[in-house]
Amino acid sequence: KVREYGVEAKPALLPTGIASCDFQIEEERCDRVREGLFERFPNMRNKKILLFAGRVAKEKNIPFLLSVLKNVNRRLPEQQKAVLLIAGDGVFLPELTTLIHEQGLEKDIFCLGYVEHQYLAYLYSLADVFTFPSKTETQGLVTLEAMTMGLPVVAIGELGTKDVMQGDNGGFMVPDDVSIFSDRVYQLLTDSELHAAKSREAKEWSKQWSIESLTDKLLEAYKQTIWV
Repeated sequence: KVREYGVEAKPALLPTGIASCDFQIEEERCDRVREGLFERFPNMRNKKILLFAGRVAKEKNIPFLLSVLKNVNRRLPEQQKAVLLIAGDGVFLPELTTLIHEQGLEKDIFCLGYVEHQYLAYLYSLADVFTFPSKTETQGLVTLEAMTMGLPVVAIGELGTKDVMQGDNGGFMVPDDVSIFSDRVYQLLTDSELHAAKSREAKEWSKQWSIESLTDKLLEAYKQTIWV
């Protein structure tokens, strides 16, 4: 609380918000995107897809997901193995690519590089789980983007991600622990009822973070600041 000139004020913090219009997809294009991915990365076909989207920088903690993928695939039967799709570009990409090859994961992890923002909606719709290990987010909006498309999220609950997920809403918010993170991903990949429930929950939770919803909250905050 802030006191100034005898007035007590409560600060109101609102994230940027998600533009719902950016997440309208066409079924025909969705099929083309899927086939385009499989043509570029044939080993993705018939696999469960874990998705990371964002800037490829060291602080995003992406190597964490290499261990997660290995843990999950140790437990999945051969016909249900998972792959990791990384959508984004950044200065860490060459080093990440080297790590992938050093760990023998080049047939299981695929780097798309930079993608247009509207293209992300199609990736969200094609993936099975959105995996987000970053511990440095200011807002964590990318998790909400995934939820808007009904994609369940497993994310480390720190900073902005913690603020927007506020617990296991739309997926699972977990500590910085590879084993726990892997367990939650495995659950979503193997329990179809849980996945469907978290998908519905994700869509519903994300609504309150839309630009439309947050605009109403912003207007209310302004009203409370008006002196009569």
